[in-house]
Amino acid sequence: MSISSGTASSQSVSARPPDWVYLRNIKSRIWMEHNSPRERQITLELIVMNSHSTNPIVDFPLQVGEFLYGLKIIDEDGSVLPFYSRREIKHLIETYKENLKLTITNRLNEGYIVWIKLPNNKPIGPKDFRTIRLSYWGTAPNNPKSVKWHSSIFDIQQYTEIVPNAVPVETSYFITAPKDCILEVMKEKTSAYNIDTNEKLDIQYLDKRKDIATPNLQKSPIVVAQWHGCIAITIMPYECKFEFHVEYEVKLPKNERLIWQIGIPVSIFFLLIMVTLPMTPFFSTIYSVEPISRESIFAFAAIAGGIIAALMALINNALIGRTRLILLIDVGLIIALVLRADLFNIHH
Repeated sequence: MSISSGTASSQSVSARPPDWVYLRNIKSRIWMEHNSPRERQITLELIVMNSHSTNPIVDFPLQVGEFLYGLKIIDEDGSVLPFYSRREIKHLIETYKENLKLTITNRLNEGYIVWIKLPNNKPIGPKDFRTIRLSYWGTAPNNPKSVKWHSSIFDIQQYTEIVPNAVPVETSYFITAPKDCILEVMKEKTSAYNIDTNEKLDIQYLDKRKDIATPNLQKSPIVVAQWHGCIAITIMPYECKFEFHVEYEVKLPKNERLIWQIGIPVSIFFLLIMVTLPMTPFFSTIYSVEPISRESIFAFAAIAGGIIAALMALINNALIGRTRLILLIDVGLIIALVLRADLFNIHH
C-alpha cells in the first residue's frame, strides 16, 4: 500500500495542489494473524505526518493492490473512520487539475484506492503525526497456495508476500501462527533483488529458536527473524530500488508431525500383518504358542477402529485433512481383518 500523490471537494481548479499531497508516510507496520492455517486477519498500521506548514489534512487516498474484504479503518483514538466509495472518489476529483485527475482515474482502473475521511474536528494539523490502522481479511486468490501433489501426509499451506519496488520507509511485518501450529520461512523461495540490475541482495536470517543474535541493519536492508509461532520481518530504506519476496509455510509442531509420521505407517504395517497372517506358513507355529480366537480379533478391531474414528472426528486441525484420508487405509484393513476373522479359528 502507498499513499497516493488532491482536500476537500470544495477546492477549485487551480495551481495549488490538494492538501493531502503533503502527507508523508513515516513508518508502516503490518500484522498478519492466522486464525487458521487457511485464514488470516491483516492489520496495516500507518504512521503519517502532515508536512505542510499551515494547512490541515481532512482526507487522503491510499492505493491498494486488491479489494480489501471486511475493511475497517481505525483512528488512533479507537474510533472507526469512514471512506469514500469509487463513485464518490470520481465526484471528489472532478475539481482537480486534469493531469492529477487522470492519474487518480488510472490508479482506480489499475486497482483500488481507499480514500479515508477524517473527522472535521480532528484533521491532521500542520507538522502533526497520526497513526491510522486498516484491518481486513487476507483473501488473495493464491494465498495460501495449496500444494496438491506432494508426498507429505499433511496438507501444505504456503503463503507468499511480495514487497514491490522497495518501500521508501521502514516497514515491519509480524506474522503469527494459528493455534497448535508453527510457521517456517522457506529460505529457498525467499529472495530480494535490485530492480535496475537484477542483482540479488543479502537477507539476514535470525532463528530465535536457537540464538539471540541481534540484526545488523548495516549488513542488509532486510532482516527475517523467526520464532516457533511468529515471523518478524524488517525492511529498511535502501540505496537502490529492490523487490522482496518471502514465502512461509504453516506447519504442525515438529513433535506432533513425528507422531503422525511414525504412527500411521506403523499402524498400517501392523494391520497388514494381522490381515495376511492366516495365509503365512508361520501361522500354525504362532497359533500353537499363543492361540488367537475369533472373539479376540473382533475385540482388537473394535478398539483399533474406535481409536481411529476418534482421531478422525475429534482432531479438527486443517493441516491433517490429508492425514484423515490416509487413516482410511487403516479403516479398510480393520474391515478386512473382521471379514477374515474366521480364518483365525481354523486350528481352534
